[in-house]
Amino acid sequence: MNLNETYRPQSLDEVSGRDSIVEAIKNEYKAGTMRQSYLFIGHYGTGKTTVARIIAKMLNGYTIEVDAASNNTSEDIETLIEQVKQKPIGYDNTVLILDEIQNCGTKALSKLLIFLEKLPKFLTVIMCTTDGDKVLPTIKSRCECFTFSPIALGDITNRLRYICEQEHFEYEVKALIELAKISDGSMRMAVSNLQKLAPKITLETVKPIAECSYDNYLNIIYNVSDKNISSIITIANRMTNATKFTEGFFAFVLDCAIYIKTKDPNLVTIPKEYLQDIEQFTNVDIKHVGSLAEKLLNLLTQVQKSTIMKELLVGTLLSEVNNR
Repeated sequence: MNLNETYRPQSLDEVSGRDSIVEAIKNEYKAGTMRQSYLFIGHYGTGKTTVARIIAKMLNGYTIEVDAASNNTSEDIETLIEQVKQKPIGYDNTVLILDEIQNCGTKALSKLLIFLEKLPKFLTVIMCTTDGDKVLPTIKSRCECFTFSPIALGDITNRLRYICEQEHFEYEVKALIELAKISDGSMRMAVSNLQKLAPKITLETVKPIAECSYDNYLNIIYNVSDKNISSIITIANRMTNATKFTEGFFAFVLDCAIYIKTKDPNLVTIPKEYLQDIEQFTNVDIKHVGSLAEKLLNLLTQVQKSTIMKELLVGTLLSEVNNR
């Protein structure tokens, strides 16, 4: 069973984290003002294809899905245009979903542009792209454009919890948060990782794929306070992307500092399940949070994408170990 397909939303009401887009499409549908051409822009796994399929269902459309990564020549587009010129039998409309449109060449896009200017009344074209900058401005101007930003951590976590409960998986909430966090706003990636770990999802089983996890960040603070140099080195040696880890750790430390000062969860992005850990910080932990925030900011400001970022981070942490 493919969990991504099994739990793919079938209606707009089931779509997570896309409130403004869902509301706009619902209003157009109710008013009878649905556009014939749409452009969905966003990263992989953020709901573009899902919403496109739902629109096709709403329109009682015969759906044709084409991957422009492998059908990207002017000849491919010409063949496709011929394919959708006739009204389908047994359906009110035809809905053409053209994915990865950024892979089409200039000639192919030019042919598509001409076609978009005079679409048959029964045809709706929905184009999806991960790179809106590569789509011709003239095509954008003929479409209603929606940007699918990364899905919020809480929305992904809630969806993972729903799937776990439906499938009777054993899970820890913090483990689901970590899966959501490492998905970079992609529901598809989060659900795929969930399936890899099912039927038991715990912090321990998530660790191998959760390098930039809240637990790792917390452990660094604890290890700095405890002067546990070997554990700091162990965490550093597991890093595959030291720059990304350092950026995430800085954001976490900064949120910790803000929460320690204000006690206001609305001012930080750390989930409430981890705020409880921060509330248990000792005075020594709190001292290091403030100092680390300053040192990490200096590190990231002075050195960007360094080939020795891991070593620089370790040096920063070890200097903090001695700062007592």
